[in-house]
Amino acid sequence: MARNDPPADGKMSFSFSPAGAAGEQTSGEISTDTGGIHVLMNWTPSQLKAGTDTKLNMRFVDAFAGASITDDVKYDIKIFDKAGKEVFAKADQIAKGGAGEQTGLNFPADENYRVEVTVKGLVKEGQAPDLTRNGIARGTVVVPEFPASASMLVAVSAIVGLVILIQRTRKFTGGRGYP
Repeated sequence: MARNDPPADGKMSFSFSPAGAAGEQTSGEISTDTGGIHVLMNWTPSQLKAGTDTKLNMRFVDAFAGASITDDVKYDIKIFDKAGKEVFAKADQIAKGGAGEQTGLNFPADENYRVEVTVKGLVKEGQAPDLTRNGIARGTVVVPEFPASASMLVAVSAIVGLVILIQRTRKFTGGRGYP
């Protein structure tokens, strides 16, 4: 049985490490840390690839009512690489009627990225901005991203190939399996 003694200086130290990247997918919906707004994200092309122009369409949704926000949404967007270096940033963007679009995104390498959308206010013409639901929504962008169906297709193809190989081997060895 292991014994853990407290450190002599009375301080505890912790370390954090990210979970494995296996199975990570690009976020399609992210929520602000205050929980008031969801950001629905649609990436074009759907198969993200480094060095290719990418477009991001965003729809802002009221998390409490479940309905699309019809006011204009003032926001910032930033994308960071795995080392935390900013690779894309635009400040003071306006999503007219709750719908925003970012063009000219270009991911420099095949890796996972972190996207942050900072909601800075809801704006309705003739009224003071609503700052009560401001917050930061964070998500993941995986480049390149392969759909689950592609992975499944590769796995099924490998199994079928293995079955055919075994059948042919049995044919040549008189049904005894491997020589």
